[in-house]
Amino acid sequence: MKPVQFILPTVFFLSQALCAQEDFEISNEEINLMGLEFGLVTTVERQLGVQLPAHVISAPDSETALISRFSGVVDSWQKQAGEPVMAGEVIAVVRSMDLIDEQQAYLEHWSELQLAEQKFSRDQKLLEQGIIAESRYQQATQVLSGARSQLRASENLLTMAGLHERDLTALRNGQTELGLAQLRAPVDGVLAKRMFTVGDAIDANVAIARLTQSGNAWVAIKVPARLLGLFGPDSQLSTPSGDWGLTLRARDFVINPATQSAEILAQFTVDVPLLLGQMVNVVIHPSPAALMVPAAAVVHEGDQTLVYVYGSGAIQMRALQLVPVGDGYVTHAGISLGEQLVVKGAALVKGMQLGLGQ
Repeated sequence: MKPVQFILPTVFFLSQALCAQEDFEISNEEINLMGLEFGLVTTVERQLGVQLPAHVISAPDSETALISRFSGVVDSWQKQAGEPVMAGEVIAVVRSMDLIDEQQAYLEHWSELQLAEQKFSRDQKLLEQGIIAESRYQQATQVLSGARSQLRASENLLTMAGLHERDLTALRNGQTELGLAQLRAPVDGVLAKRMFTVGDAIDANVAIARLTQSGNAWVAIKVPARLLGLFGPDSQLSTPSGDWGLTLRARDFVINPATQSAEILAQFTVDVPLLLGQMVNVVIHPSPAALMVPAAAVVHEGDQTLVYVYGSGAIQMRALQLVPVGDGYVTHAGISLGEQLVVKGAALVKGMQLGLGQ
C-alpha cells in the first residue's frame, strides 16, 4: 500500500499546480510516477503530404476565343483539337451569305474608288490649265477621300473574315469563291476545343473554338478549409509518383461557404501529356519550414488543439494551429525544432489541468 499512499499525494499536488498555472515544474521522479514519455518536434519529411483531386485547366488569361464575325454554316475544320497552331493559320472555314454581301459591297467600293481617282486626276489637270474652278477640284478631292474611307472600312471587315491582301486581289480579279470566311488563329497556341461540327449553323460574333497559348499545363484544386494551413510561401506540390512537380501560382483567400473549401492554382514544372479538363491527383507537400507534431502529443479541448512541451524541468501547455498529415500533424508556428512534447500521458496532464485529479 505504500506506493499508493505515495502516488496519490503527488498527483494531487500536480493537479493543484496545473490548475494554478499553465507552466509548472516537474521532477524526474514525478515524470516516472506518472509514466510520461516525450517525443521530439521534427521537420516534415519530403514524401509526406495530402493527396487531392485536381482538374487540368489552361493558364488564366491565356485562353483565346476564335470568333466568327459573320453568320453562316461551318464548312470545314482545318485543324484538329489538341493540334498546335501558329498565328495566321486557317483553323476553320465558314460559308456565309452575309460575307457575300460584304464582298459585293467591297467590289462596289473598289469601283467607286477607281472612278473617284480618275475624276480627281482629270480635274487636277483641268485646274492646272485654268479650265475649272477651285471649288470643283475641292469637290473631287472630297469624293476621293470618301471613297478611300469606304473601301478601307470594307477591307477591315473582310480582314476579320480571314481575307488577306492576296485574297482581296483575287476577289477583285474574280478568281475566288464568294462567301467563304477563313477563320485564322489570332495567336500561337493549341486548339483546345472545337465548339461546332461541320454543317452546324452559327450566328454572327460567336466563338466557334478556343485556343490556349503554349506553356506547361495548370491545375485547379479545391482544398478543404481544414487543410489550408499546409500552405506556406514555399509550399510544394507533385503527382503521387513524384515524377511531375508543380509550382503554386495562386490561391483564394476566401472560403466558399457552400463547400468549405478554397481553390488553388498550380502549374506543372514540365510539359505533361494531359488534356484540358482531365482529372489528376496532386499531392500537397507541407512547406519545408513546417514542423511535425506526433499525433500522440495532441489533445483536444473544444476547438483547440493542445500540446504539452517539456523542457528545463517544467511542462508548458501550448495551443497550436495543426493540420493532420500522415500519422501526425503539421504546424508552422508555436513550437521549435527539437522541443520535447509529452506523447504518453498527455491526456492525464490535461485531466489534472482541469482539476480532475483532485
